[in-house]
Amino acid sequence: MKIVLHLVREHQTQIYEGGKDETYSDAISACGLVPDTVIIVREGNSIPQDEPLTEGEVDVLTTASRG
Repeated sequence: MKIVLHLVREHQTQIYEGGKDETYSDAISACGLVPDTVIIVREGNSIPQDEPLTEGEVDVLTTASRG
């Protein structure tokens, strides 16, 4: 399954080929980002990081680090 991740703050786009049981957290980690420091947005709505991947495009917004 192909996911297009638009890393907004970094001005980059990455393509992630995910497996059946993978989540958005897996895709974010593979991009070298810490999942707890981003918000994932699809069609203007924030989605949970533990949601199973669905083919398409998402925006990844980096936030301030917690802690």
